[in-house]
Amino acid sequence: MPIPDLTAAGWLAPGEYQCTLAEVQATFAGPSSSSRRHRVFAALERHLGDGFVAGSLHHVLINGGFVSAKPEPKDVDVVLGLKPGTMSRLLTRDLGIDPRATIALLEGRYTAEIDGVPLVHGFAADVGTAKYEYYHGIFQKSDRVGEPESKGIIKVRFV
Repeated sequence: MPIPDLTAAGWLAPGEYQCTLAEVQATFAGPSSSSRRHRVFAALERHLGDGFVAGSLHHVLINGGFVSAKPEPKDVDVVLGLKPGTMSRLLTRDLGIDPRATIALLEGRYTAEIDGVPLVHGFAADVGTAKYEYYHGIFQKSDRVGEPESKGIIKVRFV
C-alpha cells in the first residue's frame, strides 16, 4: 500500500504502509522539506546502509514525528525487524562481537546527532518473536498529547 496523504491533523491514518526508502524520502524529506528533515533522513539512510545493520535487516518500521506533518521532527523512530536468529546469535556471542554495543548500534544510538539527540531512535528484534510483536503493536499507538491514539506506520522491506 503506497504512502497515503496525511490526515487533517498531520499524521498517517492507522494502518501499515509498505513502500521503498526512496518513497519515504520523496514524501517526508523531499526538495521543499526543511533542512532538519533532510538531515534526519540522511542519518536514517546511513544507519540502514551500515554493513552490519544492512546484513541483519529484514525490514524497518518507521514512525513518529518524521512521518507526520511536523516541519522540524526531532528524530525518526524505527523498529528494525531483524532476520530470524540474529538476536540469539548476538546474545550467545556466535558472531564474535560485543552484543551490548551491537544492539546499541542497531537501535541507532551511534547515529548523527543534533543538539545531543541521536537522529535515529529505535528498537531491534527478530521478526516473528514476541518482542518484535510487542514493538510492532506499540509503534501504532500513542499516549502523547497532540498525537492520535492510533496512527499509521511505514514498512520498508530489505529482503
